[in-house]
Amino acid sequence: MKSWENCWLELQLQVEVFFLTLTQFCCLRNPQLPMRRHLKPRQQSRQRRHKTHLEVSSSG
Repeated sequence: MKSWENCWLELQLQVEVFFLTLTQFCCLRNPQLPMRRHLKPRQQSRQRRHKTHLEVSSSG
């Protein structure tokens, strides 16, 4: 049973990664999809960094 459970966990991880990449690709193609909400936290952190960098360069 342990080996079967391990295989099932690995399969779940692969499926999750596949769906994550699929949603990211779809979001890049169609930014207005509702699924983008799940990916927002990471993008917000990146955008904040870029915004602060742009603000510093423009103000400096």
